[in-house]
Amino acid sequence: MLVLLLLIWNNVNAFLLSAWTSVIGGIATKLWFDIAEEKVLVTRGKMALRDLELLGNHIVALYNRNVCFIYKYYTEDNEPSTIPGWILDEYRCH
Repeated sequence: MLVLLLLIWNNVNAFLLSAWTSVIGGIATKLWFDIAEEKVLVTRGKMALRDLELLGNHIVALYNRNVCFIYKYYTEDNEPSTIPGWILDEYRCH
């Protein structure tokens, strides 16, 4: 009877130990993934901001180019008709 109780006690201890280590391992893994995921999100956010800044710069450059073209086109006594394609290359403002 005593041997049976000792065997049961050892099995219960082994079960509790494995359950406890599983819980601790799960908590540690979750903390590790949270830290790693936070760094990834910060990096993605920085990249998104950089991409938006570049897109804004391209839009401003396109706007300036169009303003320059319209100014040159209408100050040369041209009729405001359809714009020929060769003018787009000739009046490119950089």
